[in-house]
Amino acid sequence: MKIVHLSKLLAASALIVTVVGCSNKEMEDKVTRLEKEKAEIQAEADAKQKQVEEVLAAINEIQMGLNAVREKQAIVTKVSSDVESKQKENSQSVKDDILRNISDIDAAMAENKKKMDGLQQKIKGYKGKIAGLEKTVKTLQESIAQKEKEIVALKEEVTKLNVQVATLTTAVQEKETMIKEQDKSLKTAYYVVDTENSLREKGILEYRGGVIGVGSTKSVNQDFDPTKFNKIDITEMKEIKIDRNINNMEILTTHSKASYELSALGEKQAVLKIKDPQVFWQKSKYLVVMMWN
Repeated sequence: MKIVHLSKLLAASALIVTVVGCSNKEMEDKVTRLEKEKAEIQAEADAKQKQVEEVLAAINEIQMGLNAVREKQAIVTKVSSDVESKQKENSQSVKDDILRNISDIDAAMAENKKKMDGLQQKIKGYKGKIAGLEKTVKTLQESIAQKEKEIVALKEEVTKLNVQVATLTTAVQEKETMIKEQDKSLKTAYYVVDTENSLREKGILEYRGGVIGVGSTKSVNQDFDPTKFNKIDITEMKEIKIDRNINNMEILTTHSKASYELSALGEKQAVLKIKDPQVFWQKSKYLVVMMWN
């Protein structure tokens, strides 16, 4: 009886060991499977995190690009407003600035579109969609489309502005030409040094009243021919030498006596020194020096 009982006990023990052994193997397999699933989920999570970071970085770059375009737009608008309201005289320089900023805007928008295309391709390449980012990307696309419309409108305004700038440039050039001509005119004077008879023949000298030489008055004819005079720049020519004795000549036109000095250089030569050109030529831009016959 004891032997039978022992045999049953051994059989039962073997069964328990077998059952326990099988349970441990199943548990190990389950743990291994769960670890593998955990690793796969972590890898997928890491991949999605990387995708999110890449997309966010791309979105940030595009947004920064749009901000740069917005700043350039503001510059073009301000400069355009300055030309229209203040009528800047350096219009060509302003025009160049505008065109340069427009070129920068075009380049920035081309770069933004390139990055946008890359972002779309990147999202398409992902196995799964990233929740929340598709809406952001769509909004970004709409921003780029809106910005392109604004740039088209801005270019139309710049085209109109170019006409205004061209007109303004022409007006400025005409003004500069007029100023130069006026300045040149202010610096220009005329003089003639000749004998009494020659001045009469040229129609510069005339006698009024009496008989010629007796009781008459010498004066400069107001209807003379300017081509009979020598043209000079009063800022450059300060002396006029006259080949005649100082006592045998006379200044017929009216000039302030304090503005010049007539002195002898010898028996047969004199010099007219203009000490103050502005005052000297103030009353008359024509100088007539008559040498007695």
